[in-house]
Amino acid sequence: MAVDDERVESRSATWRDFQPRHLVTIVIVLILLAILYLSRGKLGPYLLAITLSYLLLPVVRTIERRMPSTGRMATGRRPIATLLSMVLVATASILLGAFLIEPVIDDVQEIADSFPQYWEQATTESRLGEWYVEYVPADAQTWIDGNLSNLAQTLLGAGTQLLNYLFSATGSLIEAVLALIIVPVFMIYVLIDRPRAGRSIRKLMPERWVDDTLAVAGVADGILAAYTRGVIISSAVVGAITAAGYWAVGIELWLALGVIAFLGEIVPILGPWIAFVISFPVVLVTQPDKAIWAVLVFGVIQALEGWFISPKIQSDSIEFPPVIVLLALAIGGEVAGAVGVVLAIPAAAILRALAVYILRRVDGLRPEAAVAGLLPSGGMSFDWRSWMRRVR
Repeated sequence: MAVDDERVESRSATWRDFQPRHLVTIVIVLILLAILYLSRGKLGPYLLAITLSYLLLPVVRTIERRMPSTGRMATGRRPIATLLSMVLVATASILLGAFLIEPVIDDVQEIADSFPQYWEQATTESRLGEWYVEYVPADAQTWIDGNLSNLAQTLLGAGTQLLNYLFSATGSLIEAVLALIIVPVFMIYVLIDRPRAGRSIRKLMPERWVDDTLAVAGVADGILAAYTRGVIISSAVVGAITAAGYWAVGIELWLALGVIAFLGEIVPILGPWIAFVISFPVVLVTQPDKAIWAVLVFGVIQALEGWFISPKIQSDSIEFPPVIVLLALAIGGEVAGAVGVVLAIPAAAILRALAVYILRRVDGLRPEAAVAGLLPSGGMSFDWRSWMRRVR
């Protein structure tokens, strides 16, 4: 009975009285989404800046907590913490770019350019080739031969472009300006203005829609933060362990193959296997005596990833059945290519949370009740009432 009373008290009739202005708001939101979709080709730098901001946010918060909370520096803690974090990232990027990244970019690019030759040699001049010809149907061989090289070149090409974008100023003048100015400046504004985001939303939105907007924004932010940090950190760990494993068994291209493992790990379920299918022919052709070791390293790392790395780092940050994950990846790839594949899972999670939230609001629950339980288990805790007190 107490539960029923609490539910009744948390109800609101706001969404029961649907007005024409609600339809206008929905149309405006759809138009904005359409504009974002049409301009998606120019949004890369900003998506990169937002992604890096999510990764850098814990560092900013740690530095901010260690700074004096009283005195002259109290009001400038967030900007100072942000600038210090950016200096640390810039220094690390310069050092990596100078001593490590350029050789890796060259090796990965060489693998991408030569992969058709690696695959042809692996399937014609080795025992793998005998098994491939004997057991794989001819139609499947034709499809694999025609598509695997394109897939490898797309994945590795995207990786080398990203590394170049992050650690060098090569390319056109516009790309250099975007990499050196727009991305860090946008990151600074995102990190500094983040605590004031609620107040900004309150000023921009009609009063009756503020609570819903803040609730949905908080859930979307939590999902993106949990997924971005979980995937990037776990991918980096897997890439580093893979590189270390290949180095330990004597594979010469260990660092480039570790980068390929990192890129593959970003794509759920299929990505690690695609990365290995790309890496294994390279090892088989260049160092045939290390092929078995490469398989063993991959098997051990996949076991570690499934049993320890992902559960510890991602903590089921976004829970979807494998069938839904594969379907989301297919839709994302069809809509927006490689970027769509990367963003498919968090986008699907946000849409699911939004649908649940809308149904709860239509049922009469207030925003603080409708938002309960919508954040991923591995995500940031979202204290709705505390946030609302701050932005008010």
